[in-house]
Amino acid sequence: MENYSITIPVPGLNFDNFAERAQPVISRLELQVLERQCDADLHTWRVEFEGTPLLLRGDHYTESLWLEAQNEEGGDVLAFLAQILADERTF
Repeated sequence: MENYSITIPVPGLNFDNFAERAQPVISRLELQVLERQCDADLHTWRVEFEGTPLLLRGDHYTESLWLEAQNEEGGDVLAFLAQILADERTF
């Protein structure tokens, strides 16, 4: 399987405000949060879009979130979500 992901710039994102700063992205893309995990410097949340599992990750080093597909179908979903995000400038 190819690695499918999209990166979403979120200026001002840091480790402590991840949940707050990720919420507009989650709402805009109508994602459902299934599980939240927090490691030393990385947040990884399992989410889904219309039944397709994805990972939402973010760290303060890049001030960005990224969505990763868990399977090939997820690649098609990410392409669709990227079109939605194309109209957004920043979150």
